[in-house]
Amino acid sequence: MQAQPMKFLIAVMVVTLAQGGKILIKPFGQCWGSHLLNLEFLAGFLVDKGHEVYFIAPSRYAGPYNPYAKNFKNKVHLIKYTTPEFEMEHSFQSCDTSDSIDNIRKESPTKQLHYRMSHEFSHCKALFMSTGSLKRIKNLKADLVITDSLAVCGSILATYLDIPYVTVDMVPGSHRSVWDLPHTPYLPSVDMPFSDQMTLMERVQNSVSQYFLQPIQNYIFRGYFLNPFRELLEYCNLTDVTLTDLVNHGAAYRIYNTDFSIEYPSPLLPNMAFIGGFFNTGSRPLEKEVTLFLQDVEEKEGLVIVSMGSRTRYDIQWGNLFAKALAQLPCKVIWRHIPDTNDLDDFPSEHGKNTMIVKWLPQRELLSNPKTKLFVTHAGAGSMFEAVYHGLDHSFNC
Repeated sequence: MQAQPMKFLIAVMVVTLAQGGKILIKPFGQCWGSHLLNLEFLAGFLVDKGHEVYFIAPSRYAGPYNPYAKNFKNKVHLIKYTTPEFEMEHSFQSCDTSDSIDNIRKESPTKQLHYRMSHEFSHCKALFMSTGSLKRIKNLKADLVITDSLAVCGSILATYLDIPYVTVDMVPGSHRSVWDLPHTPYLPSVDMPFSDQMTLMERVQNSVSQYFLQPIQNYIFRGYFLNPFRELLEYCNLTDVTLTDLVNHGAAYRIYNTDFSIEYPSPLLPNMAFIGGFFNTGSRPLEKEVTLFLQDVEEKEGLVIVSMGSRTRYDIQWGNLFAKALAQLPCKVIWRHIPDTNDLDDFPSEHGKNTMIVKWLPQRELLSNPKTKLFVTHAGAGSMFEAVYHGLDHSFNC
């Protein structure tokens, strides 16, 4: 595994000389959420730069779901995988439904993580058992694998193909939990509620977390949540590779969707880079209904945008309560609302005349509008960077 950086350098040189290379992109197994949308955008971007991109996804994938992923439909090659047993066992995990995922989100964080890693293992096993897809991947002789940092399968696939891989981490602050990174007393641990201005006792607690608690958490994560992947390592005859190599040391390069404008100063390794805001480019024309609503917005009063991400759903009681609160504002509001039912037209009945409720929100276009004064969001990475880019006040509802 120590030769990976050199392999990555050679791969980059080959790609540069050939004015483009073959790149495999392996998203996280679950076919939903902002992680997938960002990798779709990245695939389209790489095509624009002259690369030949292959997107590995389950058979039920019907993307792209990212409306800003230009060139994806026409120029990105899809490699789909499935087995009959997998299709029957996980038929509820289609890319266009989220009922099962919403139920999982009501569980404890530990159960959520166990579910997600189990699901990732099921997807990974399906990929390696899908002989046709795997043969096609091998015959491509790709130069590089780009994978979500959560997608252990992408790391295993790259190691199996004996090519370097790059991980993309979508969560701001996650670089502080990298095992190879030297920890410092002034840098707050990701699981501690401290800023960089700590008292002596807070620094002691922070150091205990960094040097003792996090290693224990990493040990439990590798020993319990990642344990099923050992079966795949044996199946691929990768007996000289450990899960520690794959998770902590294996990536030739690590990309993080964050930026020092929202991070504390911290050391970085030579193979780490911040690309915060990269996924927030592009724009689309506003729908006629939204355009007409904006015409009635007084610039002095302003506009409030409310969006809690692509997966947040509201039950009727909570939705009506939130709608009543928005109705009391002295300004116009555009609220992206997804009911917690199968009927997407089941909008809150008690919303005010100042509130426009939509199923899909043209967020980037509205945040750039000079009439927008406040953005209420769930603190997703994309929302944060869009708000920072446009210089908007924003309220996080975590």
